[in-house]
Amino acid sequence: MATTESKQHWSGLWVIAFAMIVGILVAKISGVVPALDIFDVLERKMVDFRFHWRQPLPTDSIPVVIVAADDNTELATDMRFPYSRSVWAHVVNNLKAAGAKVIVFDVQFATPADSAGDALLANAISNAGNVLLGGEVVVQQHQNLADPIVLEAPPAEIFTASGAPWAMVNMQEDIDNVQRDYFTVYAANDKYYLSLGVKALFMYRGITVDTSQIRHTGEHVKIGPLDIHTNGTQVFTVNYFGPIKTFPTYSVSQVLDDATFDLKAGEDSDYMELFLSPPPPGLDSLLDKIASENPFKDKIVLIGNTMPAFHDYKATPFDGYRQGQPLMYGVEVHANAIGTMYTGNYLEWLSFWWQVIVWLLFSFIVWWVTEHRNIWVGAITLLVVLSIGSAFNVLLFVKFRYIAESIAPLTTVSFAFVMTVLRRILREQREKTKIKGMFGQYVPKKVVGELIANPEMLRLGGEKRHLSVLFTDVAGFTTISEHLSPEELVHLLNEYLTAMTREILAVDGIIDKYEGDLIMAEFGAPVHYTDHAVRAVRASLNMQKKLAILRQKWEAEKQPILYSRVGINTGDMIVGNMGSEDVFDYTVMGDAVNLASRLEGVNKLYGTTIMCSQATYDECKDQFQFRFLDKVRVKGKSQFVGIYEVLGEKDEELPEGKRKAIDSFNLGRQAYEERDFNTAIKHFEQAMKDDPEDGPSATFYYRSLELQVNVPANWDGVHTLTEK
Repeated sequence: MATTESKQHWSGLWVIAFAMIVGILVAKISGVVPALDIFDVLERKMVDFRFHWRQPLPTDSIPVVIVAADDNTELATDMRFPYSRSVWAHVVNNLKAAGAKVIVFDVQFATPADSAGDALLANAISNAGNVLLGGEVVVQQHQNLADPIVLEAPPAEIFTASGAPWAMVNMQEDIDNVQRDYFTVYAANDKYYLSLGVKALFMYRGITVDTSQIRHTGEHVKIGPLDIHTNGTQVFTVNYFGPIKTFPTYSVSQVLDDATFDLKAGEDSDYMELFLSPPPPGLDSLLDKIASENPFKDKIVLIGNTMPAFHDYKATPFDGYRQGQPLMYGVEVHANAIGTMYTGNYLEWLSFWWQVIVWLLFSFIVWWVTEHRNIWVGAITLLVVLSIGSAFNVLLFVKFRYIAESIAPLTTVSFAFVMTVLRRILREQREKTKIKGMFGQYVPKKVVGELIANPEMLRLGGEKRHLSVLFTDVAGFTTISEHLSPEELVHLLNEYLTAMTREILAVDGIIDKYEGDLIMAEFGAPVHYTDHAVRAVRASLNMQKKLAILRQKWEAEKQPILYSRVGINTGDMIVGNMGSEDVFDYTVMGDAVNLASRLEGVNKLYGTTIMCSQATYDECKDQFQFRFLDKVRVKGKSQFVGIYEVLGEKDEELPEGKRKAIDSFNLGRQAYEERDFNTAIKHFEQAMKDDPEDGPSATFYYRSLELQVNVPANWDGVHTLTEK
């Protein structure tokens, strides 16, 4: 038969299964419910973060340069964009003469302008034979039409008639307005439109393809010999090489600057003459070197607008890479897309189901630790697992260009942790409720009768009463519990609590609560009696006598031996039913209650078993034997409290060694108050000889040794409690 523990383990595995379902839903929900694409946006933001870890990549081997219509061109020429078509004709002629392999316009010439300029540009395009023009495709979807309406905005006919092909410049941003993906082709109404970057790369490689050679194969789009790794659609994720100006960029004014085109004074250097013909005799070696490093030769030259006023910029994963860095211009996005295809360094999404296996493993680790160890250990394990997963995702991206999910596994593993914690809390709560139910019988009959006779006492609220309260728990219970099985621990605890409870009930105390091995009891409520302090002290003595009998039994049965400590205080406190309208508890609260709880723990400091306050002592000093211990100041309080050790009933005979030790202790305590620490030490030493087990004497002996060496100037004989 399976043990209770193994059943709990197996029953807890549903937590992992449920967490996995949640994670998979988070990963796939945007594809099913577009309104919940927030998860997809967060995932993409996490991928953006990995670009910053990877840092920019070199572009030296990428045959792409950019010629920008920029503010420098306006400053150098006084021309305003859009320039005359004759200016673009001059740009085409110079780039062709400089050896550009493909000249790509990310500037649209959709309509004719001036006939003379158009003719010059058309002639330059025709003569160059390597110009690619940009056009736009607009798709409109109407409710009453099955197929969308496709509106083409190609270059003006005068330019396409000159032999220049055109390709689509359209880009599709993500929902958060970040440009991450790039079209390979755009399919609409059985027609394919190649993107500007794809067409430019074909022209660079001298490849001619038609739409019949376009094939979709899973997560690939194959266009002739070009195999593009996509996201299972018509787009691929751009592997950006860096932020703005990562690719070499030249101003249009530089390309215009030759012997026949004059720039403004101070700007005109005939820069392009270095690349249009062999340098004239007399140029020094530096200019020879510059001329030999032609930036346009055998390159794909992308021409676009980079003037901020025209707002042709895109948000990319590298935004914010440097503080104050502007967004990337559209022409640079084309450059990064071409670079990705040219190198074949595509970003690949890691197999989803392989990722699910990793999530399962991580979730199991977090569940197991949280289920079997302290919850805080589980929380630390959760953080460690998430950190390892995040570091692994970054490593996959930086070293192998793989993209793994981040949000879904984070959700999965965190959910496994939260569910396990909730399950533990509920299970432990059920166990506590069961224990309370079992000990519900331990309510004095007088209290039950009082509640039956006065049902209004069950109402919420409280009143100020003068009562006594007792706290007791087992010394070293945590250590003892670690060496027992759950069954053995429950049996031992039940036997202990039953015996202690009966002694409390025997003097008409009531059990306020059990917290593990701790018992809290009140005396004098709800049925009031004036000798509540006497009953509380008597209960504590009877509990210790009963516990001594139990120790003999446990020793014979070879069970752990239990010792307990008791703290008692008397004072004004609030007593009544506290809680909600539906669930409440009859209890006491106030500073007097807190002091009793503290005194129970202070026993450890003095090596005593039963300790009470001055208030309790004052009310029953004629009934019992006490030993004055100390004046203590509770942390946070300015007034000190006298504390006493409860020794026994008034007529009880103490062992001779104990009696002598107490006499010596009292003498030492008097010398201690008078700052005569040498004398105090002698008396405390004698007390320890009379009773080697006398804890208070040992405490004051070592305290006196310290004060003998260094007495604080403000020492008033009061000991401040810094801990429980």
